[in-house]
Amino acid sequence: MNRILHFCLSMSFLLGSYVLAARADDDSFRTWYSRDGQTLEAKLMEDGSSFVLLENKAGKTLRIGKQFLSDPDIQYLKEQSKAKSITLIRGPDTLITASFEDFLKEQGYSITVLSSAELKTDFLDQTKLLILVSSFQPPADESLAAFLLALKKTRVPVIALADSARIVLRQLELSIGQNNMASSETRIIPSIPGHPVFQGPQQISTSNGEMALYNKVQNGFSILLAAVPAYMRPIAQTFDRANSYPVVLEDNRFLFWGFPGSPDVMSAEGRALFLNLVDYLVRGQKQDVAAVPAQPPPPGIKAPVVAPQPGPVASPSSYPSAPVVYETGQTPPGPVKDFKSCRLFFTSKESRASSAFFGFEASMGLRSDQIRVSKDASTWYNYHQEDGVVYYTPRIKITARNKPIPPQSLLTVEYYSRPSSAGGSARNLEAVQHIPIPGIERGKDLMVDAGELGTYRFTYKSTDYKQVSGKELYGFIVSLFGSDGALLFQQASQQSLVDLATAQPKPAMNQASQR
Repeated sequence: MNRILHFCLSMSFLLGSYVLAARADDDSFRTWYSRDGQTLEAKLMEDGSSFVLLENKAGKTLRIGKQFLSDPDIQYLKEQSKAKSITLIRGPDTLITASFEDFLKEQGYSITVLSSAELKTDFLDQTKLLILVSSFQPPADESLAAFLLALKKTRVPVIALADSARIVLRQLELSIGQNNMASSETRIIPSIPGHPVFQGPQQISTSNGEMALYNKVQNGFSILLAAVPAYMRPIAQTFDRANSYPVVLEDNRFLFWGFPGSPDVMSAEGRALFLNLVDYLVRGQKQDVAAVPAQPPPPGIKAPVVAPQPGPVASPSSYPSAPVVYETGQTPPGPVKDFKSCRLFFTSKESRASSAFFGFEASMGLRSDQIRVSKDASTWYNYHQEDGVVYYTPRIKITARNKPIPPQSLLTVEYYSRPSSAGGSARNLEAVQHIPIPGIERGKDLMVDAGELGTYRFTYKSTDYKQVSGKELYGFIVSLFGSDGALLFQQASQQSLVDLATAQPKPAMNQASQR
């Protein structure tokens, strides 16, 4: 028997159990060559620092020193090691990073741990997955920009935990880095049960279609999506809120994991799902599962009024809602304090002259009971977040001063909005409402509550970051037309809207989007 095989057989033994340090991506047998040309059909079971464990076709486990292996075999081992190589970018919580390191090493992965100051572009060629541990702190110099530019040019997948997503994924211009909201609900419902990450290699069990990711409370983040773009795969939806996703995959490469906790505080199902996601990204599997549509809330869970997302959110066709025309001299019910007086501007010289015969008084009612507030004033998080829909109701008092207003007259209200994040006088026509008006005798007045209209806004503020999105009502133009269609009187709530006023009624228009 040749020297190499004699060495192999003399060192062979059956293993009852062992930890896989670098298992090959498949379990097929291959031919191994010794330095003197002898061969052995076996599959790789473990790649140690100075030896390999091989299993031959008879089921025997052989321990062979690497010094006896041929150069092609050594190169193969290097390739297999890279195939299981993961790089952890640690945050200030070194214990959490160490927990992830030990957890992944137990699964056979080769782990490299770097600090943010050690970010280099060259290691991207040596890793199969990049994991940004929670509270990742970017370096103060320009190395982060150079690193992110290099990352864009590669296909290395990335997992970002909790607030690390806000720092890195946002700069990569990814949707999962935008419009994140605070979330402490760790019970989830699988959004796409047929996705490979729920099929293995780790077995995942659910109870009544749900499961908990953590055994302890987590202050994390989720992404609200009323509609799911084709390039995104929401993996898990929070149990207590429809269309709120704490685990989302974008471009089949970037994973948002919304919670900061380590594997030590994850549930068994949470650890299994995390490992399956790691396996899915390391193997580079193709994304062939259709995107999930927006899911209805679980029984007993109230859906949000509207959810932030890239692109428009369709509003019900009833916005603005139906107006209320009160009888002449009737006072509207409800507390007056809920309405704030609005200053009105004449839209033309003719309108100013008509003020001798007709008059408007306007106030605006605001309803913000659909705004959700989440905040944490602790030193660690220190954030304040608001999101939801604000509803506006213009109230118009029409007065026939020195002329009666004929029956079958028409009151039009034009609603204009602007982006919440933009100052100045950006103006977008949001809706136009037509309100038939009965005749008003000279010296009498009539109150009208125009239709309620809602606009969505999202605000997030922390010590080092601020994000504002959505829109707000900027103002309105109110016009009175006679039964023959002639303009009787017209005013605007903002001076900058005057140039948008017309002498003919604009066509009635419902609101297309609250966002």
